[in-house]
Amino acid sequence: MATKDMPVEAGQEARKVIALDVDGTIADLATQIIKIVKDRYNVELTVDQLTKYHVEELVPSMTRAEFVGILKEIWDNYKEIGLVDKQIPRILEDVHKDYEIHVVTAAVGTDDQIRDWLRINNITYDKFVHVAHQADKQKEGADIYVDDYFEVAKQVAVLDKNVIIIKQPWSEIDEQVILNSHNKIVVAQSWVEVRELLLPRLLRREQAQ
Repeated sequence: MATKDMPVEAGQEARKVIALDVDGTIADLATQIIKIVKDRYNVELTVDQLTKYHVEELVPSMTRAEFVGILKEIWDNYKEIGLVDKQIPRILEDVHKDYEIHVVTAAVGTDDQIRDWLRINNITYDKFVHVAHQADKQKEGADIYVDDYFEVAKQVAVLDKNVIIIKQPWSEIDEQVILNSHNKIVVAQSWVEVRELLLPRLLRREQAQ
């Protein structure tokens, strides 16, 4: 498995860079959020009802600071965080053959917590970047961004970068913005679709077999 900051060898053509988000894109925090909200606020939510990226907007008695505290609590117990899709490690192995993968996250977990979660879940990547705010992701200068938050897509697409949004109930997708992006923003319904978008040549080979 590749880890952080792997150099490109002499004579090796530089691959395009993917900026890969963590929370909600590969790491399933929603399951833990739902449990804590039920226990602490007596509010029952399903994943489909998590229609806001900032969950405190769905729970009247919850403040923004309290929600951030919940996220920190979840990352303090990061070994309990599952994958959004169990196929992600294998898909990223395939993707890594054609792309350099940079994990670029604004997650509230510490560097050590997030890195160890990536290790435990066999996530292939070349570089780890922990930013303070979602808006800082655009500074990474990747060729393609894979994220679950539509606000990131809007910020990156104006820089003429491509974005794949993993569609989640909380993604807050704006169809008009997608239309105006001239195919810079693409919505994927699943990680299998992400693989198809990133590796069309591999998909064609598989279909021909």
